[in-house]
Amino acid sequence: CVSLRVCQKFQSMMDSIWFGCAVSAASLGALTWACGLYGAVVFMVVAIGLQMINSFVGYLQHWGLGIDNGVQGGVRVQVGWEDRCRMQALTTLNLSLHQHHHERPSTPYFRLEPRRAGPLLPGGYGIMLLIGFVPPLWRKSMLPRLEAWKNDPHGQVGAGNALYCVSVTKQMQRAETSQ
Repeated sequence: CVSLRVCQKFQSMMDSIWFGCAVSAASLGALTWACGLYGAVVFMVVAIGLQMINSFVGYLQHWGLGIDNGVQGGVRVQVGWEDRCRMQALTTLNLSLHQHHHERPSTPYFRLEPRRAGPLLPGGYGIMLLIGFVPPLWRKSMLPRLEAWKNDPHGQVGAGNALYCVSVTKQMQRAETSQ
């Protein structure tokens, strides 16, 4: 190891991984004992599905933005796509206000707020998750938003404080064509 500190960090990470595996194995064993093989299979299918959704949401939140977007005011800034629809925020515990989470990770989820210059998704998370399974459609909907944000971070059109934001994409298309 390069240094004792690096070795300790690596050992701590490996201990966490092994602990997570042990807890998962114990949970699966207990579920198999309580519910039989069918219960264990259902548990595994659900667990794999949830992990896939979790990974895809992470992809959706950071697509095209890079890992590190610079330093502002002495603080390293990482950017995440946002959706400012109130219903989206309520149903995802403000997951859609991801930019604020990166700026202040210790802020409780109920206190997260939209960032003025954060990039805006062309639609809600549910719609974007479905679009993401069709790469040409994904790129067609996301590349214009990415370029618009890079060119003018403050000039994006979002849903504002609308309760339900199905028509966000149409609003943005109208705003983009009127410019």
